Amino acid sequence: MLGDVFYNIDADIMVLGLLFVIFFALINFALYRALKDKGTAGVVSFCVSLLAVYGISRTNWDVSGLLYGIGISENILYTVVPFIILAGLIFIFWRLRKNLGAAFMIIGIILIIASFFVYEKLLLMGIGIGLLIIGLFLWIRQRRIKKNPKVNSLESPKDKEEEKTKYIEQRRDKGIDILIDAAKRFNKWANSQQNPKFVGGWTYFVNYLKKGGWGGSAAEISARLGISEADFTRIFNKYGIVN
Repeated sequence: MLGDVFYNIDADIMVLGLLFVIFFALINFALYRALKDKGTAGVVSFCVSLLAVYGISRTNWDVSGLLYGIGISENILYTVVPFIILAGLIFIFWRLRKNLGAAFMIIGIILIIASFFVYEKLLLMGIGIGLLIIGLFLWIRQRRIKKNPKVNSLESPKDKEEEKTKYIEQRRDKGIDILIDAAKRFNKWANSQQNPKFVGGWTYFVNYLKKGGWGGSAAEISARLGISEADFTRIFNKYGIVN
């Protein structure tokens, strides 16, 4: 049945469809590395390819006759080319997989245009319109998600709160380990001085950290490490102070 549908398409239209797939593949390959947004690369490739094919069709160039002239028979044209075009549509869909709305709209438009050149107009046009509507819906939905990602977030408020709490705990644990290591180094330095108990006090410890670029005060250092000032004091009394 699919073969019969394609067989009813004019040979020139079939070749133009093949050229569209070729143009899209080449242009998309060139833009894919140049543009950061891959979805934009696909949309631009589609538009340029469509304009190129439209320009060729307006010149009344006998594109099917060119293929026949190089030895490609009509049988091959209607047997092989339809599958190449189908593969091209799948390729377009895959390239735009991160922007499904644009992919569905593009394929829908292609099918609607193709419906004017086949006998099964209503079937092909119906599928094309259906895909176009689905694509438009997905495109609008994706635009809303980009503008307000929190509205469509899959995470519940409880999940977010638990994740935030876990992050704070992990940051605190890491900050405590870092400060313990610094306090031990300070204690070792103080004990190497002539008057360890004098230089091994609270003020010298804070100044020791200040010189290392940790912050301007115990409160600021604690905030940067994600720990409390009580944690700061406890760590100093256990690992830093010289008794």
